[in-house]
Amino acid sequence: MKGALRLLVFAVAMSGAMGGGAASANPGDLKAFFGTYAGESLMPSVELTPRDLRVSIAPAPADGFTIEWHTTLFKFREPQRRKSQLLEFRPTADNPSMYYVVPPDGAVGSGGGPEPTAGTLGGAPYAWAYVQGRLMTIHVMTIIDRGGYVIQTYERRLTHTGMSLAFVRVQNGTVEQRLSGRLNRVNG
Repeated sequence: MKGALRLLVFAVAMSGAMGGGAASANPGDLKAFFGTYAGESLMPSVELTPRDLRVSIAPAPADGFTIEWHTTLFKFREPQRRKSQLLEFRPTADNPSMYYVVPPDGAVGSGGGPEPTAGTLGGAPYAWAYVQGRLMTIHVMTIIDRGGYVIQTYERRLTHTGMSLAFVRVQNGTVEQRLSGRLNRVNG
């Protein structure tokens, strides 16, 4: 468990290097994100598979929010693949611009905050988010076989027409994938 805690501390420190740290936020900042957005990935390299993106952000209990994203991947001569994820977040007690994920079963760590649990070590992702003005950053960390880790970082920045997306996937300290996208607000 100490190794998992050290890994979590490393991940939080890394999150500051990826896009800034959490700062005091205006409660209205979160509300600006509520809505549904649809768009596509931008192609930074020829190897990258094109994808359609859809994101919905809605209010949740206790001043939190839910975020659901769907990705449809297209590959030449292969059937399209779909991936989806739904997460619910609640604000931390000491920083209302930082959010911890609510596990699907509703259980929260013993201290009522975002502590790792035994489930974190079993392949279940651990996530946290923060809002800084027009930027919402979400980190999803998974501990993988033999104690390794994967951290996926999603930076969603509000634009005049919707939002931009910057995605980075890091496995054991090595950047494996970068993706950017542009999404238009379709409602909300």
